[in-house]
Amino acid sequence: VVQSVDATMITQEVVKSPGEHEFNVRVLSLADSVIGWGLVDDKPDGHGNNVIGARGFDGSLGALAGGPGGKVASEGKMLGDAPGVAVGDVLGVHMSGNQCTLTHNGAGFFSVGVRGEHRFGVSLGTEGQAVEIVHGSMLLPREVFSEGRGFRFHEIPSLQCDARKKRLTCSAAGKRTAFTQEVFRAPGDFRFRVKLLGVDSRQPFAFGIVDDNPVGYARNTIGHPNLKNCIGAMCVKEGGSIVKGGQQKGSIPGVSSGDIVGLNVNAEKLEFVIKEKVVHSVSIRGQFRF
Repeated sequence: VVQSVDATMITQEVVKSPGEHEFNVRVLSLADSVIGWGLVDDKPDGHGNNVIGARGFDGSLGALAGGPGGKVASEGKMLGDAPGVAVGDVLGVHMSGNQCTLTHNGAGFFSVGVRGEHRFGVSLGTEGQAVEIVHGSMLLPREVFSEGRGFRFHEIPSLQCDARKKRLTCSAAGKRTAFTQEVFRAPGDFRFRVKLLGVDSRQPFAFGIVDDNPVGYARNTIGHPNLKNCIGAMCVKEGGSIVKGGQQKGSIPGVSSGDIVGLNVNAEKLEFVIKEKVVHSVSIRGQFRF
């Protein structure tokens, strides 16, 4: 944006629902403001002076969010909440059949039924804001666990995996959470283990479970209230705590480089394990990732 004015850029391409389509943009600059993304009518009226979802923009639906978060709106009506947005985030729209899902870093956070012909849109209103279209699918993988293959990590920015997706390395400081490509269901019977190859005594290491469709993982640790439906063990060398929703739920031993930590799922019980000793257990039910 070279001048501050509310407007929505739309794609040249028109897509039809029912169908399979995906549109993603990476945030290059927020300029301390909000960005909108979503779906508009194939013959839009009002995109030149309205953000997506505004009362004066008929046939538009989308999310408008900044750092703290935002709202999903359609023609001026608030429909739900949207996650916070930061530079580097990928914001998207996924259409499958007659379903439209707004996504944030590959995770869906709002879905609605749609039908007909549409364009994708992005709303920018502050000088200096910038996005770029990302090619290829950004949807989170939802693999079924296989004994022969085991669990594999899903790579995210600054948390890189090896070719086998078994080794995870942090390449830049920051709070973020990597998770498995595989989704598991409780009640069930699963075992997940990692060996700590390097632990910074100044920064806690956390492990646990997250929602099968995690939102907020790109800048939150397990147990943070902004990372919904998760519980984790946050440890340093001297000791640690079980954390859920930002609240401590119990104390556990510390960890060091070389330790093997992990989780057991036995029916509806989740067990936290350090050096093959169960240090805490909770009840769970639903679909999750390690």
